[in-house]
Amino acid sequence: MVLDKRLCGLTLQLAASRINVALSNTAIQSTTFHGAVAERAIDGNSSPQWDQGSCSHTHSLAKQWWRLELPGVYRVSEIHVTNRNEFREWLNGIEIFIGNSRANNGNDNPRCAIINDDPGCLTQTVKCWGMEGRFINFYKSSSGYLQLCEVKVYGGRNPVYHYISSKGDGCTRTTVGKTSLVNGQMLVLCSSTGRAWH
Repeated sequence: MVLDKRLCGLTLQLAASRINVALSNTAIQSTTFHGAVAERAIDGNSSPQWDQGSCSHTHSLAKQWWRLELPGVYRVSEIHVTNRNEFREWLNGIEIFIGNSRANNGNDNPRCAIINDDPGCLTQTVKCWGMEGRFINFYKSSSGYLQLCEVKVYGGRNPVYHYISSKGDGCTRTTVGKTSLVNGQMLVLCSSTGRAWH
């Protein structure tokens, strides 16, 4: 299959569905700070402001994690992550794991990506190229808070995936992860600048 890599305002998407499968599912996290429960990150409200009451928040400890539990095994095409507008560095180095195991609280599943804050956009897009799993984990190995203001997951149970091109306003940035496509790395694009990294 040939991929169209033209970048001028276009984002390549591996999609089975444009339905956010994170909504109406279950989220849990390692600890909860100041009542900011895990479900806040999948409430459909993408506000990055803490005082809006829509961001999840753990305590400042090592090995903090947040996990989405889907009702079955899904092929995940992409994940949109909205960071808080303050303390954005807390997102740096967060690993995303996808799989079916609860071992080590789900943090031993295969890794889709390592994400970092992008100063140019609060919402980033991570491509997972159809990785399969029921559990999607965000994991922070170093000490510190783990905070997510919204997590949207796109994919489906249908095994037939296809490539499409569409205009996008969201940003993506460099991620490092394991995948069977594009020479072992994910192709990530920033539609606001037209840049791309491997």
